Amino acid sequence: MKFEKIFAGQHKNEGYNALWNMVKDELPDESHTKIIRRRLQGEFADLCTDNYYIAYEDDVCYSRLWTGWGKHKDAIGNFGHFLTLPEKRGQGLGREVIKKWTADIKSRGDAPLALFCTATAEITEIYRPLGFREITPEAKGGFLYCPLGNSPETFKEFCDDYFVSGKEIYQKPASMEYRHELDCLLRFAFFALKEEFTMGGSFYVEDYFVKCPEKLSIFFDERNHVVGWGYEDNFKIHPAYRDCKIIKRY
Repeated sequence: MKFEKIFAGQHKNEGYNALWNMVKDELPDESHTKIIRRRLQGEFADLCTDNYYIAYEDDVCYSRLWTGWGKHKDAIGNFGHFLTLPEKRGQGLGREVIKKWTADIKSRGDAPLALFCTATAEITEIYRPLGFREITPEAKGGFLYCPLGNSPETFKEFCDDYFVSGKEIYQKPASMEYRHELDCLLRFAFFALKEEFTMGGSFYVEDYFVKCPEKLSIFFDERNHVVGWGYEDNFKIHPAYRDCKIIKRY
């Protein structure tokens, strides 16, 4: 069995081919897996850091774990897509893949501020020793936060540091570079505030990146922190910024 790190846009070696064989037909109608395939093919490699940690043998990937974030200051990371094939479970492959991820994320100079993911209660117990914790008691293992570097221990403290109102916010065209700020941090913040985040019937903003990215926009504060999103003429702005002047930049 071989263990390897695969990054989006790299040359197509044996490990990459094994991972691609695993994901190329996976859940073909879901936005998340469609975007994962586009990431692996390097479509967003100039905008995003996407890394897989895999266990494979003879062109078959048996276990995988993914982490990704945008290439900008104060980035937010997404974590997950963790899977070990049933026939190889209980053999320690997943643990070895996690070890490879742990060593890498601790040594990086470009790591995001924090990692976010959604998980079942069972998977939450696997992630908890890695530093993940529920964002609120009501999350019940669903929305998880893992601080990195000097980020605060609690999600509330993280939000207090990240969302600091100013006088103006800036509306710009949406970019996959900031997808995790939307579907992870901002979604989780709205959940913690008991406010509705979604618009137009889709649960994830990522759905719109697949279907109609031209109708999307993102709102930034003066520090280039993501504070809201727009779909056509409908907006969802974090409450700390709802009295700010909106400046459009297209």
